Amino acid sequence: MRRLALMLAVVALTGCAHSEQATPPLTYPLQLVPADTPGYEFTKQASLEKKFAVKANGSIITGGRLYTIRSGASVEGSFQTTLFAKGVSNQDPGVQKGILNGLGGGGRGFTTVHLGLAKLLTAPNEDEIYYVWFPPQHNVMELFVLRAGFTGGGQLVRSLVGAQLGITVPPPSPGGSS
Repeated sequence: MRRLALMLAVVALTGCAHSEQATPPLTYPLQLVPADTPGYEFTKQASLEKKFAVKANGSIITGGRLYTIRSGASVEGSFQTTLFAKGVSNQDPGVQKGILNGLGGGGRGFTTVHLGLAKLLTAPNEDEIYYVWFPPQHNVMELFVLRAGFTGGGQLVRSLVGAQLGITVPPPSPGGSS
């Protein structure tokens, strides 16, 4: 949970960049977490979501949603989506770079994984794997922070993003491969 709060702080305080680019709609994707993820439970963290509403001066976000991901009794990671403020575009390279810098590594270590036309950025470290997506259809950032030992985590992320895009990606079975 401490890591979840840290991610909230990173996004809330990262940069003051405003974009002159066209900003995607200021809405969340309609289906963030599909009902058909057998073996996984997504638990909304309403008490931590309140921290999204506390806007720091110059914050580039206006809200967010946060879920823990469980497989049985194990917490496998978290999923958060952050809604950017009016005038801030999630497609602005400066905004994206600021977010990646805030996650550590200055954007170094992130590699691109393609899912159709979607570009997911991923960065593993010894304890966790980050997946970051800036969907062009909505002015949000989606961040998955998964345990490094979570087999099937990469497939679960692809399945969730695919569901938002209308692409059928089979969900992983718990204990399956990434």
